[in-house]
Amino acid sequence: SGRQCLCGECAAKLVPAEEFRSGLKACAAYSYEGAARDVMLCFKFGENPELCADTLADWLCGAFDAHYDGESFDFAVSVPSFGKHPRMELFIRDFAKRRRLCYRPELLIKTRPTEKQHHLSAAERRINLRGAFAASEAVRGKSILLTDDIFTTGSTVQECCAALLAAGAESVSVLTVLKAEGR
Repeated sequence: SGRQCLCGECAAKLVPAEEFRSGLKACAAYSYEGAARDVMLCFKFGENPELCADTLADWLCGAFDAHYDGESFDFAVSVPSFGKHPRMELFIRDFAKRRRLCYRPELLIKTRPTEKQHHLSAAERRINLRGAFAASEAVRGKSILLTDDIFTTGSTVQECCAALLAAGAESVSVLTVLKAEGR
């Protein structure tokens, strides 16, 4: 645990996310509301995402400990994105190191550009992402932990899981920092 971007009073108001299923085992640290939402928006769209990276890594560690304690994963991968400096790697790499997971982001790639998801409906998200990911054959027979920042409709992680399973992964479990409610 390093720098925190929330005061103790705000941190005490965070709402833990319940374990949920969306055709796959998926867990999140907190609900996408209040201070948790503010931290994520600062991370995703702010000028200094590294200011929130330690906090997000801490949150992932807590959720991992609560939901996956004792489980073994061959690889941790993250939902890929285009861009020179993928922001999610700022905290997922740190999380994986802290939990002694073999983080291999290159095992899951995005095969084509897609529209930003945050303004699309659930149906539009599914269409937007269909066939947009591919996984390496190195996942064959392996247990995979797929990490992402926010679980909204589940379209992104479902497409990523489909690519991992199509490449022969034995199992895929999902861990996200936040979960949007009512989804």
